[in-house]
Amino acid sequence: QGPPTDYALAEQAIQTGQIDVGLKGLERAAKQNNLRAQLKLGHLYREGRLVSLDVVKACHYFGQAANGHANFDAKHPAASMVGEAYFNLAECYAKGIPGSTEWQQNITKAAEAYYNGGVIFGDPQALYHLAMAYLKGEGVAKNPRLGMNFLLSASRKFHRPAQARYGFFLWVGKMMKRQAGPGLAL
Repeated sequence: QGPPTDYALAEQAIQTGQIDVGLKGLERAAKQNNLRAQLKLGHLYREGRLVSLDVVKACHYFGQAANGHANFDAKHPAASMVGEAYFNLAECYAKGIPGSTEWQQNITKAAEAYYNGGVIFGDPQALYHLAMAYLKGEGVAKNPRLGMNFLLSASRKFHRPAQARYGFFLWVGKMMKRQAGPGLAL
């Protein structure tokens, strides 16, 4: 098996209450392009858990995780984590960070990251947000047909908001032939 990784040691330190040691270990692992460490740091900074809330740092780590692993094969066991990283990166661009030059709101970049996370790496949240972008024409050219396709894909991945939205469209017959039964089922 070999010696524990910086990430494993960092997790162990955090679990035993050695927060500073654990955070330094996570930062070391993140610099070594450890996907789990980058995602963990992104979530910690975004939520203000164990560290001071710092959305800029969170977005930085999500960007590292997404861009540093963009060449992963979609069938790689960690591909879902890359999809999650892209989703979180997209959220950074979709919302923007006031006062930040690097993280200004950019719905086009958000749509690109949603595409990478959802279509390439299969993240259902990213697929849902990409679908909504195409349905509304935000960051991409409005394309209801493509939007509905992505919405269906997210729904098939059991993403509840996608199932509810797609079910509503089936129920009322909006942008497709009305199918009340399947719509109600969703």
